[in-house]
Amino acid sequence: MKLKTVFSILFICLCISHLSAQKANRFVDSLLHNRIIKLPAYQVDSVSNEVLILPMNYGQSNFTDTTGFSVLKTAEILSVDLLFTDYPSADNLFALNGRRLNMLNNLLPGIDKRPNITWTITRQTDGNTKENAAQLIHGFVINYRKPYDSIAKEKELTIIRSVTPDSLPPVTEPETTDPAKKVYYWGVMHGGNRTATTYNKMPVIGIARDRKQTPGSYTTITDTLVAITQKEALEKKIVDKRQLTTMKPADSVYLVIPKRFFKTSEENRPAPSERKWTRFDITPNKDSSVLTILGKKKFNKALVIVDVTGSMAPYSAQVIQWLSEHEKSNDVSYISCFNDGDNKDDLLKPVGTTGGIYTERFRNARQASTLIQKAMSKGDGGDFPENVCEGIIKAIEAAPQAQDVVLIADSWAPARDIELASQIKKPVQVIVCGKRIGVHTHYVTIALLSGGSLHFMNEDAIDLTPLKQGKEMMINQRLYKFDGERVKLVAQ
Repeated sequence: MKLKTVFSILFICLCISHLSAQKANRFVDSLLHNRIIKLPAYQVDSVSNEVLILPMNYGQSNFTDTTGFSVLKTAEILSVDLLFTDYPSADNLFALNGRRLNMLNNLLPGIDKRPNITWTITRQTDGNTKENAAQLIHGFVINYRKPYDSIAKEKELTIIRSVTPDSLPPVTEPETTDPAKKVYYWGVMHGGNRTATTYNKMPVIGIARDRKQTPGSYTTITDTLVAITQKEALEKKIVDKRQLTTMKPADSVYLVIPKRFFKTSEENRPAPSERKWTRFDITPNKDSSVLTILGKKKFNKALVIVDVTGSMAPYSAQVIQWLSEHEKSNDVSYISCFNDGDNKDDLLKPVGTTGGIYTERFRNARQASTLIQKAMSKGDGGDFPENVCEGIIKAIEAAPQAQDVVLIADSWAPARDIELASQIKKPVQVIVCGKRIGVHTHYVTIALLSGGSLHFMNEDAIDLTPLKQGKEMMINQRLYKFDGERVKLVAQ
C-alpha cells in the first residue's frame, strides 16, 4: 500500500473519531444544560424493573463499584439518573458531571445512542454541606429490564397465582425435594434471580425481611428462623445488592432452615417463634400504587384495562386483590388485558392490529385472574413499545355498557401506537405504575386527549387544565407541555 494511501486512511479515521467525539460532547452538554432537576434526596425504590447502582465518591468521577454492569449490555435500559449533591451550591458542577457522563459512556459504549432511555441529572438539595453531601448517593442509578424468557414468565405467573382467591397454595411446588434447590420467593418478589443456597453448610429454604413475612407456604412449625446481618447475607451471597434496596439499613435478613439441619449452640440459637407459619404475603409492599389509588375512588360499571406485559405482574396482582373486594358491587363491569401481540414477532405488529387483547364481562376476582394469566401465557412479555392505544380502543368496543374506563399503565413503556390516542372515545383514568421521576409523555397524552385523568400513588387526580391551555406544567418533578397533538417534555 502506498504511503499516500495510508495517510489518507488515517486522516479519514481521525475525522470519524473527531466527529464521534463531537456528537458525544454535544449529548453531554445537552444533558447538563437541560435535564437537571432538584430533589431533597434521591430514593432507590422499584418493583417493576431491576436497578443497578454505579456509585462514585463525593467530588470524584471514577466508579467505586461496577459489579453487575455487564447485564446492561443485553438489557432494556429504561432510565439513567446521574446523582450529585448541592454542595458547593454556587457551583453548577458541569465539569465534574461531564466527566462522570463520559466515564459511563466509556464503561458502556453507545449507551447515549440507545432509544427510549430517560436521562435525568438530579441535584440532591439535602446535601447542602460537605458532611451531608458525602452521605448521599453519587454516581448513576440505572433502571433496566432483562430479556423476558420462560423463567421470568413463570415468576410473574407465580405472583398472580399467589393472590388469586381460593387457589392455595399460592406458589408452584419446586420440582425437586432437595431443600437446597427450592426457590427464593422473597427474591422473586424483589427482583432477585438466585436459588436457595446454604448458610454454614445448612440449606436455606426461604428468606424474609422480618419474622412476620416468612415464606411459610413451604415451611413447617419444625423449621428454624436464623437472623443475620445484611452485611453477612451479602458476603455469603445469600442476597444481592438489588435485593437489599428493598430493606432498611437496620433490618436483619431472616433465613428459614429445616430443623433437622440446624446445629444448635449457645451462640447461634435463635429466639423461639411465637407464631405459626402462615402463607407468605407476596403483595408488593414498596409500591402499592394500584391498591392505594383504586381504594380511594368510586367507580360506576368500570372497564378495567390491565397491561400484562413483562414486569407488570406486581401491579396486576394488586388489581386482583382490589377486585376480590368488589365482586358484589356495581363498581366493575368488564376486565380487559393486552399483552402486545401475543407471541408475534415485533416486525409483524402493525399499528392498530397488533392484537393480544382479551376482554370479558367481570364476574369475580378468580375469573379476572384466569383472564390475566391467559393473556400473560399467550404473550412473550411484549416489545418495549406496547399497543396501549389499540388495547384501550378495542376494549371500549368490546364493553359498550361500561361507564368509567381505567387503565393500569406501565409508566416506563411507550405506546407504539400513540397516534391512535385521538381515536379513544371515552375518558381514560390512567393509573401510573412504576416509581420514577416524571411519567412517560404518552400516558399524559392519552389522559389529556381522551378527556380523562392521571393518577399517582401520593396525589389525587392531576388537573391537566394548564396543558390544555398551552401552559407548561410540572408533573412528578418533570416539566411538560402540549403542542396541540402530543404532550412533550420541556427542557429544564
